Amino acid sequence: VNGDELDSAMNYPFTEAAISFLTARTDAYALDHALQTQREHYPRPFYEASLNLISSHDIIRAATALSGAPDRNSVSRKMQAAYRPSEQDQQKGYARLILAAALQMALPGVPCVYYGDEAGMTGMSDPFNRETYPWGSENEQVFAGYTALMRARKESLALKRGLCRMGALSPEIYAVLRWLPESGETALLLMNRGEREQTVTLHPDDIPQGPDGEAPITLEQTLTDVLTGETLTPREGEIETRLPPVSARLYFSR
Repeated sequence: VNGDELDSAMNYPFTEAAISFLTARTDAYALDHALQTQREHYPRPFYEASLNLISSHDIIRAATALSGAPDRNSVSRKMQAAYRPSEQDQQKGYARLILAAALQMALPGVPCVYYGDEAGMTGMSDPFNRETYPWGSENEQVFAGYTALMRARKESLALKRGLCRMGALSPEIYAVLRWLPESGETALLLMNRGEREQTVTLHPDDIPQGPDGEAPITLEQTLTDVLTGETLTPREGEIETRLPPVSARLYFSR
């Protein structure tokens, strides 16, 4: 990890922390503890090159895991082959999938999207997570969310290489703040994994943790959410908004 042998690794600790948080097995404080612990343990070049994934050929697809699927080690392969969540649970899984993708795109590291996640593909562990891509039958809600989030990651320098603060604002609300000091470009992720609408007030000093927790940052520019087009205008360096149930907002300055 010093740069002479191994560049980085598949970030399964992130996978587990994100899915546990979004399925309410843990809360935002536990998510933050996992993410902060990992970045403290990794040399920064290694940390910033980690492949942040939520699905792969080795684990349950995220859309299925986030619908409340059983642990793959607790059920037989026959039961995995037959497993289908209820329609209500699957829709909840799709909503959570957008939050997981938003976290992928907002954190330092390299977002790694397993083929078909952007289409809402489902499946338990190998080989049930390896079906062919559903050309023409993509889940429109999931596809639109991924398209907007990945475009933001591609176009925003703050998301690609900006400084970072991150932290829990409540048991159900998590925030990631990225910024470029030289240009003032800013990106802000707010996530509400809860089942009720919540009002969120944020000043950068509310999240002093992260790789750049001690670097100064002031919220001044109007921010636009890539998923809804909603705008936020800071007042005295602070923003306030309302987050619907199970929702993410990825704002950035244009």
